Amino acid sequence: MKQIVKAFKCRLYPTKQQEQRLQKTFGCTRFVYNHLLHLALERKKLSKVAKHYFPSKADFVNSVALLKEVFAFLKEVDSIALQASAEALHEAFSRYFNKQNRFPNFKKHSSFKSYTTKTVNHNIRFVTKHRITLPKLGSVRLKNSFGDALTTGQIQRATISQEADGAYYLSILVKNVPVHDLPKTNVNQGIDLGLAHFAALSDGVFLEAPRALFHYEHQLKQAQRTLSRRIARAKKEKRALHDSKNVQKARQQVARLHAKIKHVRQDFLQKASTALVRAYDVLALEALNVRDMLQSTYAKGISDASWAQFKTMLHYKALWYGKTVKWVNPAYTSQTCNKCGDIDQMNRFGQQFRCTKCHHEDHADTNAAKNILKAAR
Repeated sequence: MKQIVKAFKCRLYPTKQQEQRLQKTFGCTRFVYNHLLHLALERKKLSKVAKHYFPSKADFVNSVALLKEVFAFLKEVDSIALQASAEALHEAFSRYFNKQNRFPNFKKHSSFKSYTTKTVNHNIRFVTKHRITLPKLGSVRLKNSFGDALTTGQIQRATISQEADGAYYLSILVKNVPVHDLPKTNVNQGIDLGLAHFAALSDGVFLEAPRALFHYEHQLKQAQRTLSRRIARAKKEKRALHDSKNVQKARQQVARLHAKIKHVRQDFLQKASTALVRAYDVLALEALNVRDMLQSTYAKGISDASWAQFKTMLHYKALWYGKTVKWVNPAYTSQTCNKCGDIDQMNRFGQQFRCTKCHHEDHADTNAAKNILKAAR
């Protein structure tokens, strides 16, 4: 058994009063972030050297106390969340000066609905498996689908967020989570990711993705057209969009469909990756550059399949449970005959593989998966 640091994400079910406090905390953390960013920009105008206007981390955090003296409403929310917002701005500036990110932007009311708080003197703790105590909120009900693994470790920090469809979520980072290695099966498997089939295994099995975007695309288009039409009407009548109930209803419908698509996709990826890690000791995959592939005409299908996320899940689950993931060069895996090793682009025709040299026939993706497994040995 080993102990790891693990993140969990759970659905929160706050009361009406707790919802009001959450919305106030979202607004206050956003206010602190934007106000400190504004002050940094003012210092930038007075400084000739770029980094001279960049305050230190301590300056950012200490500024929160000064802001609370000027703006009394900041005292009504979690003070650690306000400090975390200042630290997030410092991190954003650091990444900008290290040429990792763009210059920090102001947070908008419509897109910034989350805050992070840290554990101090056990202020974040589980009361039961389905209730957690959070600063300034008290006991909040949550959906615990992780069992005892969620409550046995030591909570380091928590992020509370509200997604576009209105649902609240709690993401907590827990250390000292006990994890046991899965039993060895002494079976290795090659995996070829594709679009016709989500994944082809070297033993001839195919994994089929739910294709969530494809199934909900028609509903999504209709909802987006309704939203566009209502926004145009509101602008024509010179009404504020946030005051138009019909616009907000249409936005909620679009957000719910996007959330549905994401949840269906996530559910499949989690279950498929866990099943593969449980069943095989070594998993071999192509080291695909998914980012470059998203520039192709197949970008929509690749995005819907979420190859990059699937590969990430396999990687960290293999580390957790004592399994191995190997990455191989994807060059010519679909053109190479698994039997004789002949490489010819004429070997593959659509989903069929027929070697022009030895006449071996197989499903093209299965043949590629066998080549991937052979390359990983």
